[in-house]
Formats: sequence, C-alpha cells, structure tokens
Amino acid sequence: MNGALRTGDVIDGKFRLRDVVREVRGMVVFRADHLGIGRPVELKTLAPSSAESSEVERLLTDRLDREARVLGAVAHRNVQSVVDSGRDAQGGPYVVYEALAGRSLDVIMRESPEGLPVDRGTRLMVQILEGLFAVHSAGVVHNALDPSAVVVVPLRGGTELAKLTSFDRAVLVDDDVEAREPALARSVAPPSPYIAPEARATSPSAGRIAPDPRIDVYAAGVLLREMLTGRTATHGSMSDAALRLVERATAQHPDDRFQNAGQMLGAVRPLVSLSNRPPALLPDDALEADLHYLAMRRRAGHGQQVASGSATRVELLPVLLFVEAIFRKLGQASWDRLAETVPEVEQILPGAPEVAELKKTGVAAELVGRILRAADELGGRGDLVAMVDLGEAVARRGIRRIAPALPQPLGIDALIAALPALWPRIVRGGELGLVLRERHHAELEVRGQAEPHLEVCAMVATLIRGTARTCDDGTRARMRKTSCAALGDAACRYSLVW
Repeated sequence: MNGALRTGDVIDGKFRLRDVVREVRGMVVFRADHLGIGRPVELKTLAPSSAESSEVERLLTDRLDREARVLGAVAHRNVQSVVDSGRDAQGGPYVVYEALAGRSLDVIMRESPEGLPVDRGTRLMVQILEGLFAVHSAGVVHNALDPSAVVVVPLRGGTELAKLTSFDRAVLVDDDVEAREPALARSVAPPSPYIAPEARATSPSAGRIAPDPRIDVYAAGVLLREMLTGRTATHGSMSDAALRLVERATAQHPDDRFQNAGQMLGAVRPLVSLSNRPPALLPDDALEADLHYLAMRRRAGHGQQVASGSATRVELLPVLLFVEAIFRKLGQASWDRLAETVPEVEQILPGAPEVAELKKTGVAAELVGRILRAADELGGRGDLVAMVDLGEAVARRGIRRIAPALPQPLGIDALIAALPALWPRIVRGGELGLVLRERHHAELEVRGQAEPHLEVCAMVATLIRGTARTCDDGTRARMRKTSCAALGDAACRYSLVW
C-alpha cells in the first residue's frame, strides 16, 4: 500500500505531488509535476483509508489498473487523457491524467443561474456527447456524469474545449461488477438529479443495475436542460426541438431514451444551427408535438430516410382510406396539384390497372411516404402534424373495414388486446408487441420490421389514437410516438394514455 502520501513526495521517481484535487471511493487525486518534462499532471492513486481492508485494497487496485488500461485506449480531444500508469515504491498503483487548465462546468453554471446562452450551451453539449460517445464506443459507461465531471478549457479565438473527467465510477458495459467486486458494487450513490431512475439505489442491498450507456444519456439530458434553463427538474424556455430532445433523453424507461451518446449527439447537433432562433412553442397535443419533432429531426439531417425500393410495404386498403381523407381535406384543386407532384398516386386509385397487383403485393412505403409528404406540404405545414387529422378521419370512417374482427362495441381494453393483430392489416413485415400495460397506459413496440419508414410509423400512430377516441372510454386518449427506427432509434415505439 502507498501509505500516507504528502505534498512533496515523489512517485516512481517521476512525479512530485503538489496538493489534493479530490478524494472519492477509496481513491485520491493529486496535482503533480512530471519531473522529466516539467509538465503538470493529475495523479490518481489509492487513498490511505483503503488499507483498512485487504480485500477492498485488492479490488481498488484491480479497478485502477483497469481504468488505466481502458481509458488509456480512449484517445479523444473531449476526454481527459491518460498519459501514464505504474506502481510506486510500495507497490501501490497509480494512473496519471493530463492536467486541465480550465474551470469545471458546475462553476460556470453557478455564474449563470438562468442558464447559459443557447449557442454556448448547445456547442458545449455537442462536445460532451462526442467525448461520451468515444467512451461508449470503448465499452465504458461513465456512470457519474454531472457538471463537476466536465472541465471547460478556454482556447485561442474565444472558443472553448469541453473535457470529460472524473471517471471514478466508470464501469465496463460487459463487466459483472457485483460478482467480481461485491465489497464495492453495493455502495450507494449520493442523491443526484443526474442519476437515472433505474440506477437510484436506496440501500446497499438494492438490486444490481447492469452498466448501460442509457444511464449516461439520462444524465446528459438533465445536464442539457440545466445548461439551457438553469434547472435540472423542470423545463424553462426552450425551443421545441430542445424540449423534445430533453424529454427523450430523460425518459423514465431506458428503452424510450436515445440508446447511446451517438444517437443523442445526432439529435443535438441540429440545435447548434437553430440556437439563434427564438424558442418555438410545441403543439399542445402530445402526438402532434412528437410528429413535429421527428419531422424536424429528419429535416435537420439526423437519421436517414428510407431509400426508394424499400422492403416495407403497406396494405392497399389503409392507403386508399388515407388517400380518401386527403382528398376530402384538400379539395379538388389541391388534389390535382398533389397528383402532379406524385403522379404514381393515380396507380393506386380504384379502376387503375395496377390495383389488382397492389392488392397482392401491397404499396411500397416509399410511395406512401411521398403521397403523405405532398399532402402535408399542400394542406399542412410540412411537419407531419396534419397526419393526426387524417388518421382520426380514417379511424372514424374505415377502421372496421381495415379490421372487421374488432369487437363491437369497442372499449380501450379490447383495443389494446387487438392492436398486435391490427398491425399486419396495415403493414407487411414486423410485429407490434405490447411491452408495458398499466391501468391507463400502454406501450407498444415494433419488432423485426425490415426497413422502417417515418410516414408509415406516423400512419400507425395516428390510426391507433383515432381508433382509441372512437371508444366510449377513450374519448380523451392521448398518443405519443416516442421513437422511430427510420431515424436511427432503437425501435418504433408508441405510447397510449387514456
């Protein structure tokens, strides 16, 4: 063991200790000087208190060795780099990090209690997520992201560099910490708004939580909200895009969040270009707000549109019912303009020679998407919100043509039970499964779809909500489309509350 280290001690003949930066979880971090090159560094080693238990000392030594090995392989400008590691004269392990000539983000935010300027906050978050994605790509979960774990270094020209630090609680994604480190794994993290709900253990005997990048995503969402509003728990004035992004990152269920920092990064980058615009208001309707947000993500270049020739196909009948609803909404003149924009729409109308074949094969999702986008441009705002009215119109006039086996009268409970069977009446390929069922809340997720498509996903969401509102006990049903695999999300996922 290293004994009681003091200012002025020289470690391994190379590093002279100056003062203590912090102590955490049996470790102590010193400011130090590299004697060979005169470079300031930070040196982490075991705290003297860890000698109270040889088992704890052994586990902490193993953890520090792994920290050096794993983080030493993460070479990224937004991650505090490991520059050396070794053993002191008593055999105690140490890891040497680059010293950072900047201020921690928590100090910076205390100076701006109402939040940072949007441009500054979003640019810093992009860098934080770039570093976090590099860490996730190396198979590591930071596990303690908060403002104190970010140092902002000023650069020439007035720019800033954000660096992730404080990897004291970092774990490997595939590491069974509880099995290998029972003396350490049950330690309880202090209360913090940045800790994801599933990781908020209240006692050392609480159940084990597997290392998961989505824990870091939750923390990043809370951090972004605080950077933009000065608040960790409630929303202040944010743009619709930022609000939807934060809601997604901080979802209670991990499956509803971005699945790693890379996905969240793709959604945050567009905020930089939007940062100089005044905050926009979300539609009051939850489904309209989700569709608006997803359309914004696609316009901003996050995710990819399904290419022509998509394997996804939609049954002809629901497409015809949506086309009928479009015609009723637009009128003849606007319909003629739509037909000029998407001339293939004539091929799916009754009497067209292609209809017989389309009944057998279904309609390509790519064509369905172009029809719906053209209708949205002509009769809406180009943000998919107009599809909500179309879906409700189709549900009122034609849901029993699509699904004649639906019970009558139809209640919410019966509808929820029938939804998995409704999916193949609309979309060919994939399955719609129930993943959560509570008294007034259901979550559904599409699995196994060959190639998801945003407009098709919106069709299903609006049709489910419209059908729920035909139920006597569902007139106020609220629908959210919490994710869409066509934009790189883990799955198309729908949330229905009534």
